[in-house]
Amino acid sequence: MRYGNREIESIILFFDQTIILYTSIINALIVGIIIIIRKWYNRKGICNQYIYHIKIEVIWTILPIIFLIVIVLHSVTVIYNLEINKGTNNKYINVIGNQWYWIYNNIESRISSLGRIILVDQPLFIKANNNTHLIISSLDVIHSFALPTLGIKVDAIPGRINNISINGLTQGLYVGYCSELCGSGHAFMPINLIVY
Repeated sequence: MRYGNREIESIILFFDQTIILYTSIINALIVGIIIIIRKWYNRKGICNQYIYHIKIEVIWTILPIIFLIVIVLHSVTVIYNLEINKGTNNKYINVIGNQWYWIYNNIESRISSLGRIILVDQPLFIKANNNTHLIISSLDVIHSFALPTLGIKVDAIPGRINNISINGLTQGLYVGYCSELCGSGHAFMPINLIVY
């Protein structure tokens, strides 16, 4: 599956491949150790050899440490890449949540009158392969700016500014919704992001 954001693709690839591989290896080692201990227990009645076995203690201490180091290094790399792009943004867009529509740089984006709940009259336009910084807030109640295909979900809270950098998007239409229950018109706050 192809996502629009390179960082999100990197995170998904990491969890899809690396975590599953390491989890399978650790599970195999645990099952192997249980089988060995059970054989010794059945043979001798008690497993004295494995009560203070230094090699096994070192192995089941070092393997999880290596696993955690790999996860931390990958996470730090992804966070660093997300943060380093904040200073190189070409465009800043103010996104303000309001009951029950979005405002992008003082342009109101309301649900379209075409009868479809997913379309708006004024979508958010972003250039492809362009670093864009979204500054997200709210005027009245808590909203949530969510584009699931891009892995974006940022709360819009009155009196507070949240932000996110978007880069490396592929061309297309991305549809999202307000994902925070914000009143009776909550279902009528779609988000249309068009990357051109």
